[in-house]
Amino acid sequence: MHPAAAPVLYVRFYQNDANAGQMNFMENKPNSYKVGDAIVTRIFETLIAGFTPRELCPTWNEQNPERLADLLPSACWDKPYQHVVMSTHRWLVRTTKHNVLIDTGIGNHKNRKPPYFNNLKEPFLERLAASGVKPEDIDYVLLTHLHTDHVGWNTIRKDGRWAPTFPKAQYVFSKVEETLFFRSRRPGTAKLCRI
Repeated sequence: MHPAAAPVLYVRFYQNDANAGQMNFMENKPNSYKVGDAIVTRIFETLIAGFTPRELCPTWNEQNPERLADLLPSACWDKPYQHVVMSTHRWLVRTTKHNVLIDTGIGNHKNRKPPYFNNLKEPFLERLAASGVKPEDIDYVLLTHLHTDHVGWNTIRKDGRWAPTFPKAQYVFSKVEETLFFRSRRPGTAKLCRI
């Protein structure tokens, strides 16, 4: 499909007066695209409206916030609070042989320092199911990197313990990430695909 013919996702935001600064979304249905023989589906996790431009870009010139408003789609700029609004979502790639989840997101019930990542309670697995895939249907999880907001759904709370969310999946990530984050772990504690 030519990029110009690809469907465009429009998300509408409304200011919630009871919770100043919080954004609500109107539609979060999975959006799917056909790429060759694969179907790629965007699966929404949550919206984050807590970033100031300086947090995302340390050299940001706070004297000119209108410049950012001109650069971003209007749904991505919370003008009254001068915050950038970001959608966190995952990509599910379905081929004729495999289901691949690209990154697993922030995850629920995780103690995280940033308040916008802390102890989320999002229906991400229900949204995954709405796309026709259950956690046990995932063959591979491709982790682009091992930051907090990319690995959170690797595990879920089950019977008071952390358990793999995608029990049949092999996790794929770069050797650089393995070296940085797993150097101190015992060999064989994770199922790895080296690339």
